[in-house]
Amino acid sequence: MEFLLDPDVTFLNHGSYGACPEPVFARYQELQRELERNPVEFLARRFDELTAEARAALATFVGARAEDLVFVPNATAGLNAVIRSLRLEPGDEVLTTRHEYGAVTRTWEFAGAKLVYAEPEELAVAIGPRTRAVSVSQITSPTALVLPVEEICAAAREAGVLSIVDGAHVPGQLPLDLARLGADVYAGNCHKWLCAPKGSAFLWARPEHQGWIDPLVVSWGFDEGFVRRHVGRARATRPRRSPSARRSRRTAASTSSAAAGSPPPSTTACRPSGRRPRHRCGRPRWTRPIRRRCSGGSTTSTGSRS
Repeated sequence: MEFLLDPDVTFLNHGSYGACPEPVFARYQELQRELERNPVEFLARRFDELTAEARAALATFVGARAEDLVFVPNATAGLNAVIRSLRLEPGDEVLTTRHEYGAVTRTWEFAGAKLVYAEPEELAVAIGPRTRAVSVSQITSPTALVLPVEEICAAAREAGVLSIVDGAHVPGQLPLDLARLGADVYAGNCHKWLCAPKGSAFLWARPEHQGWIDPLVVSWGFDEGFVRRHVGRARATRPRRSPSARRSRRTAASTSSAAAGSPPPSTTACRPSGRRPRHRCGRPRWTRPIRRRCSGGSTTSTGSRS
């Protein structure tokens, strides 16, 4: 498989940022060009379908349901959402190791967690009565150890403790079956050893934990479930109706009003004396006062907006 790498460089550090194979990069650029040809069409009308297809493919690859995972810029961002959403009480402890990625450790410190360190092989037996969560990497970033996360997650579940797994280096290196792994929360990168475009990562959570995990940015779709909450999708733009559709809607409204015993909108006491100027997109202009003619013969003006 061909890459776009500098031929004078022997590139082995996919653990920092993986290089994209040429076919992957070509498809990536193709989608960017489609976006720039019509940003509103792409983001407001096609985005949900395109990301749903990508999530379904990724879910199959990592052994999960598509509705249980969301895209994030990187594993650290996904774990930030989890850690900063977790409400820690005084005395709660977070069990971890000294082999974890520094940014994740800093996030726990920022959240005010009391970190308790144990050796990787001792994590399962180190869970205590004050342990609120176990935070562990499947493949450690600084030391490249593969930890026994299935055993650790099983012990955490038996103790009623939350298990949070940093899988930043796993996709593309180890087979991954999230349904079997047993974690409560898992974050992984696709732009490292899987060689996806930069900024491709995912956050996965068991259904019973999805409700309390808030995104780092609150936007549209926040109250529409786990996937919508974390996608922060573009606000949908209502398509313009054709003139015939608008006439049909007005006729239906008039018929409905007449059946209810009230006059149709066109016969109310006050109406605009002329057509309201509109932008090219169809939105009314509010740059000048709108003069209205009342049934008594007087003329009134509304305020203006710019």
